Amino acid sequence: MLNNITRYLLKPLLAGLMLLASVHLSADDDVEPTKVNFAQLNAQQQQQLSPFAEKWDSLSAKQQQKVLRGLSRWNSLDKEQKLAVKSKYKRWRRLSMSDRRELRRMFARYRALPPHKRDKLLATFRRFNRLPEGRRQQLRDYYFKQQRPVRPAKRGKAAKQ
Repeated sequence: MLNNITRYLLKPLLAGLMLLASVHLSADDDVEPTKVNFAQLNAQQQQQLSPFAEKWDSLSAKQQQKVLRGLSRWNSLDKEQKLAVKSKYKRWRRLSMSDRRELRRMFARYRALPPHKRDKLLATFRRFNRLPEGRRQQLRDYYFKQQRPVRPAKRGKAAKQ
């Protein structure tokens, strides 16, 4: 079971992951991308991707395009946004594998929600984050005191009644 401190990290971390993981697909995404040799990248891309130079050519065309889109998005961030992303990544790295699995499971549940429910959840999350820290802590404490163990759904005749 996740400890309370880690749980306090899950919501902000999940929001950061949603931001990073959401890739807006354009009409060009229907076209099969072609592989790009590392030497064909511009000088800035080569410099930024130099740690991956040896692996670059082994990536599929889709993987290369995904990395290039991510690099483009990274380059469009201002200094403050980059610091926030780095901070969230450091928190992610500190999580145990079981906590990471739980986060991935929660993110998959979020992505499976209909758009209107995702929007509502995100709006609620943003409202929560605008609250003063003391009030947020009170709400966290209340939530964790109220939490009950999840019981499996009843099956058979009892569940149909």
